[in-house]
Amino acid sequence: MLDLLRYAGLRVNASCGHHIHLSFPEMKAEPTHVRSLWNLYHRFQDVLFGLLAPSRRGNTYCHRMPNATKLLHGANSVREVRRRLRNYDSRCFLNTTHLLEGDSPRIEIRAHHGTVDPAKARSWLLLNMAMMDHSIRRNCQAAPESLPNSRKSFDNLVTTCGLKPRSRVYESVDPALRAAAKALLKTWKKFNGNQAMYPQRKSKQIDLDDGEAVREEEAACAG
Repeated sequence: MLDLLRYAGLRVNASCGHHIHLSFPEMKAEPTHVRSLWNLYHRFQDVLFGLLAPSRRGNTYCHRMPNATKLLHGANSVREVRRRLRNYDSRCFLNTTHLLEGDSPRIEIRAHHGTVDPAKARSWLLLNMAMMDHSIRRNCQAAPESLPNSRKSFDNLVTTCGLKPRSRVYESVDPALRAAAKALLKTWKKFNGNQAMYPQRKSKQIDLDDGEAVREEEAACAG
């Protein structure tokens, strides 16, 4: 579709956004999945904005999540989840207001800048689908604050959500997801520079497929 639109002459500018909607029927049977999803996105929101054009980072149509890490703590029923989210701003980059509507709950990701590049759109979609899948498979805990936008945090994100192999949780990764991780890293470097994983360790570049990543993420996402 994007190829056709580009062929037809469609162009985007800084005022455009690329929104995606993901169905979330799992919340009906297990409302705590919403809390897990909230915690995961809140933890990595600054890294996600690091993947986007600067025009999106201060945009009032896709602003950051509120600093309410435990907003859904103890929300164990659909009724309670909806009660706590009923006044939630629909212009937040993670729009959960559609979870409150009818029998087809879904979330909307509003953050991405406008694009007619199918590869960029695909990588962004696969990342968000992986984040949703991970939040359903694992019980993601609330973090005291969002992780900083750094090369280490980016690698933390893609290993956490299964776009890179990691022992114990994601021992193997679908080639399409691995390709998406590489494309996203290229985008992240474009907007943030070629940062070292561990700047203080000049003698050796450490990859977060090692045991340290496992220890960090096991503390954040329980089985």
